[in-house]
Amino acid sequence: MVTQPGKMDPDILERIVCEVVRRLREVPPSTTIPATNISSVTPAPASIPIEKNGFGQGGPTTPAVPSTAAVVRLGAQVVTLAEVAGRLAGVREVVIGARAVLTPAVRDLLIQQRIAVARTDQENVPRTGQAPLLVASSVATGHAPESYWRQLGRLGIGYQQVTGSSLADILQELAPMLRGGDRQGVLVTDQMAAAHCLANRQPGVRAILAVDVDAVRGDTQAVGANLLVVSPCGLSAYQLGNMAREYCRQGVLPCPEKYRAWLR
Repeated sequence: MVTQPGKMDPDILERIVCEVVRRLREVPPSTTIPATNISSVTPAPASIPIEKNGFGQGGPTTPAVPSTAAVVRLGAQVVTLAEVAGRLAGVREVVIGARAVLTPAVRDLLIQQRIAVARTDQENVPRTGQAPLLVASSVATGHAPESYWRQLGRLGIGYQQVTGSSLADILQELAPMLRGGDRQGVLVTDQMAAAHCLANRQPGVRAILAVDVDAVRGDTQAVGANLLVVSPCGLSAYQLGNMAREYCRQGVLPCPEKYRAWLR
């Protein structure tokens, strides 16, 4: 590649960044890192796996898990090609930390693949426990829940999508997962009344209707709700995100003792 005078080849810069990150990970926190001459940094030897898959060359990589989500959240402070290798198939947006840095090669790659970049304030990421939020949608043509899921990604809420051919099928899939007592779910549907009634007939499911943030907080605590039913009509992704964040902040609550005989 021919570069203009005074500009560094992006591939060389990517190798330098990967090498610096590798060395930083190998040095204990209490160790003083000696100054290094950038010109002395050499590419990784041939014996170390080099990322390929159309991303060019870079530093050592670990086996990547292909992504099936529209949004991928990256926790690295320095996002290199090694961090995104094999994780961008079908992705529309990458969410990174407020102070994370994208290398030029990664930035160019995201532009080429038309993938948006969003930043999230880590201090505002809700504590949702070990398991991701279960999300599902059963809506008529014209409503696209993907914008809601992207908003969850921007807020740092991990989620797992549940699908089904009908509202009843979706609830049949959701119920066993919620019954275990360690998961929360959000169902976006334009059949609010039916969803609310059907969900609460499932053993172990305690569904509430999303009205506003304050109501979500109070209703979740009142019955130990583990399913939030939301209507897409007239609701923005921002509003849903705020309600989902408040819902997740409550955590997985047990069914109140006074209702257990009826809501088990």
